[in-house]
Amino acid sequence: MLRVPFLILLLSALFPFMQAQDRPNVLLIAIDDMNDWVGCLGGHPNTRTPNIDRLAKRGTLFSNAHCQAPICNPSRASIMYGIRPSTSGVYMNAPKPWTVSHLEDKSTLPRWFAKHGYHTLTTGKIYHGSGLPPGDFDVVGPRPGQRFKTDPRLVKMPGSGNLWDYGPQEYAEEKFQDHIDATWTIEQLGKEYQQPFMMAVGFYRPHVPFYAPSRIFRDHPIEQTQLPPTKANDLDDIPETAKKVTAKKPPLNHIWFEENHEWKPAVQAYLACIQWTDGSEELYDLQKDPNEWDNLAAGKRKSKTQKLIDELAQHLPTTNAVGAKAKPKKQ
Repeated sequence: MLRVPFLILLLSALFPFMQAQDRPNVLLIAIDDMNDWVGCLGGHPNTRTPNIDRLAKRGTLFSNAHCQAPICNPSRASIMYGIRPSTSGVYMNAPKPWTVSHLEDKSTLPRWFAKHGYHTLTTGKIYHGSGLPPGDFDVVGPRPGQRFKTDPRLVKMPGSGNLWDYGPQEYAEEKFQDHIDATWTIEQLGKEYQQPFMMAVGFYRPHVPFYAPSRIFRDHPIEQTQLPPTKANDLDDIPETAKKVTAKKPPLNHIWFEENHEWKPAVQAYLACIQWTDGSEELYDLQKDPNEWDNLAAGKRKSKTQKLIDELAQHLPTTNAVGAKAKPKKQ
């Protein structure tokens, strides 16, 4: 599965009609390693993403979007700096883009917004490894990381490291990373701001480890989980230069999952993580009441604003939901 973020951009007003005095608030939601297994993209028959699907109907769905690189660091660097990997020189998960000398004079997305009068906030994973360039945002919330040290190991995978694991975790749901980030975001959305804000929220799932609450797994019975098609010769038509990008072998290849009967449990866990992220309902309900965006644009906050992020957080490779009155369309 590609190490790329799935993006949602929600604006509180329509850009074509934006005036200097009524700049829209901007909420950017990045979902780690989300592929096209969402209902609005039809990527998998077992997926459950009602919140993302409702949001897609209200906004603009980019159904033919492509990542700049199939790895976390260069993909996120490309989004945040607006520069291709061929220009940045960042092709792998190192170096950090803000340590690259020829990028020192380049503005990041939040710095651009700050330069134009925005108050900037972030939480979760926006850059690789939850890192941040110094001073990139005005306010930095929790960044709990991909895995807690206290998370019990669920699958014995030799030589796989801490991140390669999957299955239901039994602790309280409010202790999960994305619940922590969503809760913080809701709190920030409930505050008054003197400036328009740009808020970037990065959800960790469905990146490995594929952990979600046990109740979510019950919605995906293992016997009903459908496996995606695979090709043994899938790399045969890939140029040699592209193969070098994947030169670092994963801890365990696909053969291990098949021989150990773990392919279906892993797919089940990935589907559960997608549903768990989509289910951050307290962040998504804003779309149910389009007038809430007008309140945001006017600097007003109602309790329903707390429903915003969870509905948004599950969108698509690059999905742009613009304004409360935008007509749904595909590009």
